[in-house]
Amino acid sequence: MPLLISKRPLRDFFMDEKRLWVKENWWVILLFAVTILSPFFMYFLPRFSSTPPLVLLLSVPLALVHAFFEELFWRGLYIKEFPDSVVWGVVIPSLFFSLWHVAPQFAIPADDVVLFVASTLPLGFVYGFVAYATKSARWSAIGHGISGVMAYSGFLSLSLSRVLTQ
Repeated sequence: MPLLISKRPLRDFFMDEKRLWVKENWWVILLFAVTILSPFFMYFLPRFSSTPPLVLLLSVPLALVHAFFEELFWRGLYIKEFPDSVVWGVVIPSLFFSLWHVAPQFAIPADDVVLFVASTLPLGFVYGFVAYATKSARWSAIGHGISGVMAYSGFLSLSLSRVLTQ
């Protein structure tokens, strides 16, 4: 869809126009690190030993594919079309990104649907600020993919396991 709307080649959405790893982005980098480290300690480590191996194996491709496409749409498209607008480049897509996460609950419901959907709002803002800082969806897609693997193999592992064994 973003490719049809903006007529840009796919690679443009993931090419940094500005560097992320510079001193003035220290707060964005800190928030970005938290989005990766938090799920590791909150979801992945506590449930790793009880997560079925099939769920661990499937969490990697599932998380990476959905992160790529979500970031292409929610960060890549908006940041390329509205590169100088925090409202249209970060706030609006973050709100809709969070609402978007109601839909997967019909297929793979989380143990706490409200908590799951609500937790995506701050993630959307962090990924949005990362994209805004770089004018690209590259780093937000990488972070989203890593945290998604942690969520699928931790927080969402029971839900995914139920779907796989039905």
